[in-house]
Amino acid sequence: MPRRRRALTALAVALTLCTGGLALTGCAADPDTAGLEAELGAVDGVNGAFVWTTHPNAPWVTHVQVMLFLDDPSETGVVDAVRAAAPVLAADDAAASADAVGLTFVDGQRADYSVRGEATRDVIAVTPDIARELGVAETGKRQLQVSPADLRALAAAE
Repeated sequence: MPRRRRALTALAVALTLCTGGLALTGCAADPDTAGLEAELGAVDGVNGAFVWTTHPNAPWVTHVQVMLFLDDPSETGVVDAVRAAAPVLAADDAAASADAVGLTFVDGQRADYSVRGEATRDVIAVTPDIARELGVAETGKRQLQVSPADLRALAAAE
C-alpha cells in the first residue's frame, strides 16, 4: 500500500508540474511587437504607436493592444487612422493570430510619452458613431476591440 501511495503522489506532482509549465508557456511566447510599432508609426494620420500583448483570463488567450497617436483626434481622424492601419495590422503575424486587437487613440505626439501609462490620460473617447462607420461592434468608450477578421475586412476595403 505505501508503494502505491508513493506512485500516486509522484504522478500527482508530475501532473502539477506539467500543467504549470504549460500554463506559463502561453505567456513566454509573446511576439516581438517593435517592428509593428514602427510600421504603424508610418501610417497616414498616425505619428507613433505603442503595441503590447495581454493575456486576459488565461495564458493562451492573446490580445494585441495598440495605442495610436493621431494627428487628427476628430471622429473622422480616428476612422481614417483605423482604415489606414488595418492593412498593416492584418498583415502582421501577431495581430492576425490574436484572439482580439484592442485599439486606443491618443491626441498627441508619441514623442511626448516615454511610457504608455503616461499616454492613457489623453486617450480619445471611442463613440458608437466610430464603430458604426467602421462596421465593427461597439466595445467601449476608451477602446475599439476588433477581431482579425474585422481587420482583414477593413484592409480589403482600402
